[in-house]
Amino acid sequence: MKSPMNAFESILAALDKLEIRYAIGGSFASSAHGNFRFTNDIDIVVQIPDVLVSEFAAALGPDFYFDLQTMRESFRMGRSANVIHKPSVFKFDLFPAGENRFRLAELNRRVFKETQFEGQTIECAVVSAEDTI
Repeated sequence: MKSPMNAFESILAALDKLEIRYAIGGSFASSAHGNFRFTNDIDIVVQIPDVLVSEFAAALGPDFYFDLQTMRESFRMGRSANVIHKPSVFKFDLFPAGENRFRLAELNRRVFKETQFEGQTIECAVVSAEDTI
């Protein structure tokens, strides 16, 4: 059975493939910085132009559930969209940076860190509390 770790690696690979800027936030980022807490999802701030939404969805493949039209509409309105990894039923919340100053600041101050997820080490961009706006 595919795990949430496999799902996370797939999401990161799709973002990297399309050169989409991202930063992991929420409890995952908090844990990466040493303040351990856990929820059953991973929050990701993304700077994804509308023209790449379909390509991003295609890069995720059939193991993920999302509604492409809802994702597009949510991003246009500056709202989050959910992506669910079907084999593990693990959820990712995608928050579009758009023109939102706070989210853009999160992307600008992101740091790449090695951290633990499901007992494995993974390196990814996480938000940092430094240099807040």
